[in-house]
Amino acid sequence: MMSLWMKLAGSALVVASTAGLGRLSARPYAERVATLEEWLRLLRRLATLIEWKRMPLREAFGEVARGSPRVGAAVTRFVQELNARDEDFLSVWRRFLDNIPQLWEDDRAVLDELGRTLGRSDVSHQREQLQAAERELERLIAEARWQRQHEGRLGPALLTAAGIMLAIVLL
Repeated sequence: MMSLWMKLAGSALVVASTAGLGRLSARPYAERVATLEEWLRLLRRLATLIEWKRMPLREAFGEVARGSPRVGAAVTRFVQELNARDEDFLSVWRRFLDNIPQLWEDDRAVLDELGRTLGRSDVSHQREQLQAAERELERLIAEARWQRQHEGRLGPALLTAAGIMLAIVLL
């Protein structure tokens, strides 16, 4: 009798742990969507500050960092590093992007391209570049949502099913 309870407890733990691992495997998809959505809001606020308030780029980044819970701390560090060092904008920008783990390669490519043009031209050209980056981010968000919906569900389902099969074998 005790052996049956031990098997049931072990099986329940196996199923629970594989289900937890499945949820954990889906997290990067959800993190990517949330991070890209925040970047889109950040770029829209940045465009407004640059175009309407004629705020210098460093100040504008400092301002948008306050309203960005996911990447705000990284943006603040970026502005501090930009002010403290005598490096060019693009080098600091690339290091900044490398410190945001939720960005995937395609996401970095879009933001890297934006970093190449920010602060190097007049306000209207920067607005055009920000709008182009916004359109690309919207495309990436749609792609990331699809991945979260489809691929982000597959891992948890497969791992949970594997846990159930293992539990059956254990019993």
